[in-house]
Amino acid sequence: MNERAAPAAGSSLDDLVEVMAILWPGARVTEGAGPGKSWLVLPNRRRPRLLVPASPRAARNAVRRHSAALTPAASLARAVAAFGAGALARLPVVDRVSLRSSAGGIDEFLSEAFGQEVMVALGIGKVRANRKPVLAVFDSDGRPLGFAKVGHTEVSSRHVSGEARNLEIVSSHTFRTFVHPQVVRFDTWNGMPVLVMTALRTPAWQGRNSRWNVPYEAIRELSEAIGSRESPLRELPFWRRAEELAAALRSDDVRKRVERCLRKTERRHGDTIVRSGAWHGDLTPWNIARSHGILQIWDWERFEVGVPAGLDAVHFVAQTYAWQHGFEVDRLLEGVIRASAGSHVGSNGHAAGAAYLMSVALRYLAASEEAGGEAILDRALVTLGAWEKALDIED
Repeated sequence: MNERAAPAAGSSLDDLVEVMAILWPGARVTEGAGPGKSWLVLPNRRRPRLLVPASPRAARNAVRRHSAALTPAASLARAVAAFGAGALARLPVVDRVSLRSSAGGIDEFLSEAFGQEVMVALGIGKVRANRKPVLAVFDSDGRPLGFAKVGHTEVSSRHVSGEARNLEIVSSHTFRTFVHPQVVRFDTWNGMPVLVMTALRTPAWQGRNSRWNVPYEAIRELSEAIGSRESPLRELPFWRRAEELAAALRSDDVRKRVERCLRKTERRHGDTIVRSGAWHGDLTPWNIARSHGILQIWDWERFEVGVPAGLDAVHFVAQTYAWQHGFEVDRLLEGVIRASAGSHVGSNGHAAGAAYLMSVALRYLAASEEAGGEAILDRALVTLGAWEKALDIED
C-alpha cells in the first residue's frame, strides 16, 4: 500500500524524533549511529521525509512505493531512489537516528500482530489536523508485511478508529473491480488506537496517463454495493450530516456563508431525485494504484454511505485538475464542472456538482476548526468560494 507517509516540506527532524518518543516510551532517542535500533533519515536530516530501517532490503521497500499519481518518469525516479536507499543503508556516514532501551515499543505490538519479529519505517504525514504516524512494517528480512496508523491526538484517533470501522464495512462485501487493505488488528496500545493493515503491492508501471484515467467501474461498483437507493437529495443521510457540520461551525462569518449556500442548494436541488450509495470520499490518483486490471485503493478514512452516486468521480476529476493547475477557486470549479458534465455522474450533473462542493467544503471547514486545522484553512475557504461561485453561475 502506498501510504502518503512523508511530512510536508519544512518539517523538522524533531517532529519525527518526538513521534518516536511516543511510539517507544521511555526509550532514549539520539541523532546519529548508536547502540540499539537504527534508522536512516531520508533524504537527509535537513529535509527529513522518512525514517527507514538500516536494512538494505527494508530501506529499498520503504521507498519503492507507487501510485497512479506518478508519471513514468517519476516512477523511474522512485525506483532509482529505492535502489539508492538500499545502498545507503550500508554506509555509516548517512544521517541516522538511533533508539536505545526500546522494550515495550510499538514494534513489539506489531510483532505480536503479525506473529513474527518486524522492522518499521516511520513517517508522520503532512502538517494538518489529522496528521498521524504511519508505519510501514517489514519482516526481519525486509519484506513488506503491512502498514499501521496510530491515533496519537484526539483528531487522529477519530480518523484511525473511523477507518477501522469503514474497512470492516467494506470488507463485508466482495468486489470485482478493486481491492483494499485488510485489517490485521485494531486495538488500543498505550491508550492510542492502532490500525494494522495488510500491504497492497503496487507495481511501478501505472500507465502513461494513469492520473487522468478515472476509475469509473470501481466507483460505480462501490456506490451500488452499499446502501443504493433513489430519493430526493435533501433526504439523504449526507444532507443531515452537512447541516450538523454547518451548525457546529464556530466562525459566524463562515457559518453565515455556508447557511446561504445550503439554502440555495436546497432550493435548487433539494427535491431532485438522485441515486445514492457509498463513496470512498478521497479517491484520487495518490490514493490508488492499478495492478493487472484491478484497482488498489487505500486511505478509507473518509468513506461514507448515503451520498449521491458519482461523488467519487467528481472528486477524482476536480482534485486532479486542481492539483495539476493550482488549488484556486476557478481551477477547482472548472474541475467540478468538467466532471459534472460527464455521463458517469448520471443525468443530474448540476446536483452532483453542488452536492460535492457542499460535502467537501464542510469537511474542510470543520477540520480547519480542529486542533492543527490552520494548515487546511486556505483549502477550506477555496472550496467554499467554489461552492458559492457555482451557485452564482446557476442564477
